[in-house]
Amino acid sequence: MIFTEMMLSLFIFFLLVDITVDAQYRNYTTQYTEAMSSGTETLIAQLETNPDVNLIFNPASAFPNNDYYVFDYPLATQFRLGLLVDPCRFNNYDCCMEVFGTAEYPALLNSQLQQERVFKYIVIASDTEVSKNYYMVDEDGNIISSSYQRSADDYEILNTSCISLNNPYPYCQGRNYAYQRAPLRPACMDNNYTLDVLAGCYYPNGTYSTYCVQIAYSSNTYIPYCQSGIDHCGTYLEIHMAHGTPYTLETDVISSVQLLETNRTGYYTTVMPLTWMNNQTKVLCTYTESVFRIGSLVYIQNTAPVCCCPPPYQSATRKGSFQCPIGATNDGAFAYRSETLADVLALDSLLLNYPFCSIDLTANYDLMMCAAVDIGNRRSYTRQCLNATKLITDPHVTRIYGSADLDSLYEEECPYYRSCAVTKDSGKCHGSDLKFTFIGRVGMVTAVDNTATIPLVWVSFNNNRTSYEFEQQHVVLETQSKSMYEIWWVTRSQSYYSVLKRKAFNISNPQCTFDSTNNRYFPYAILNGTKPLDSSLFP
Repeated sequence: MIFTEMMLSLFIFFLLVDITVDAQYRNYTTQYTEAMSSGTETLIAQLETNPDVNLIFNPASAFPNNDYYVFDYPLATQFRLGLLVDPCRFNNYDCCMEVFGTAEYPALLNSQLQQERVFKYIVIASDTEVSKNYYMVDEDGNIISSSYQRSADDYEILNTSCISLNNPYPYCQGRNYAYQRAPLRPACMDNNYTLDVLAGCYYPNGTYSTYCVQIAYSSNTYIPYCQSGIDHCGTYLEIHMAHGTPYTLETDVISSVQLLETNRTGYYTTVMPLTWMNNQTKVLCTYTESVFRIGSLVYIQNTAPVCCCPPPYQSATRKGSFQCPIGATNDGAFAYRSETLADVLALDSLLLNYPFCSIDLTANYDLMMCAAVDIGNRRSYTRQCLNATKLITDPHVTRIYGSADLDSLYEEECPYYRSCAVTKDSGKCHGSDLKFTFIGRVGMVTAVDNTATIPLVWVSFNNNRTSYEFEQQHVVLETQSKSMYEIWWVTRSQSYYSVLKRKAFNISNPQCTFDSTNNRYFPYAILNGTKPLDSSLFP
């Protein structure tokens, strides 16, 4: 501190010594006073803007107003945040004011999902489904014991269409005897799976508004608050598009509302506009694709090719095949480019381990590499696996493709990796060969060819780093994908925006407007003659 003050004093001294004026005046004249005053003001301005001492005079400049987001989800042992969407849909509009609520969901026992799906997810039951066909889970997917559930028991009703148990309907319990979902719904519950934008919403005081939704929030710690109107300070709920769209980035704020209550018991309710970036003629929407488009999500069916690759790498022998490049979470066709510092740090440690890749995540192609051992000098090394070629020309033999790296012969060339071959034996590989397929995966369409004799589609499984060709008959549009929209709990500061929680929600109505120019849907619905939003109701 003393050193800083000495440096500042010396700096001012040298500046004052260097004072110059346009003319010389006696020190008692008015001209001298004006010249000195002007010179002093100029030097002070230079001093205060000098980078060496700027922070002393302008400490706020150390915190530039940056709008970038930092994802910093708190641990459960630190504090918990709660968000409920449309919590009073089945109850009074003030049902979630300073009371404790619950986020619990009915998950279907039989989800009807494809058995081969790699990443399975919970399918939420419809609002009329009876309890015998679902189990309750919390927002983390954990099963809720029946003793802690808030949902009402099903009604037992007379139903003459029922013949016996589950015959002809799953809700039948016997002859003329069935279950029916109780119309009663607990207050202050989450209803984020089907949201009708055109239904409007109520404020906790009973005021109705169009194109909005009630949001209940809770926190067991203090909610930071700043004066209203200061964008870079305070706590906000923001609506974002998950993963972004061709029209917007994921970080673009579609709608937001500031949290003004800092310390409440239980949940407190606010209202969030569902208009698109304050445009009163555009609202959030839902859409269902019927054709393949660039950007569509597709599911790879079990009719897609199954390839057999050289036997997988074994650390004991230091031999075998592996996919390149190596990624932070997966390798080869599933390796994303590093997007965060955490990805970079995780990847740094992986790259130190044998076997080594010859390409990195900047490459726009994938390889099947093979680790081998040089018998002469007993040293291990890696190389690209040998291509599978036609080894047998006899037309009466079906299994003709193979290589020195493969254990067996197969029927066709693999469309994914040249060192692999397609098996027609019910998806089975022979010997120690490694089975590789995209069946059960979900990817994003990067190109479409409907003019080919067999219509084709190209799909990426690594955020568009590389793409693979499929016949359209082997893929279907993914209709059970994650919601387009998310609510972010954001604490804004002068240096960055900290995202503490993300919650997805689904729109059931209205339908998105189709962009005929670009042959895709807008991420919003354009209203035609519908009553506009009363924006004066929002804080």
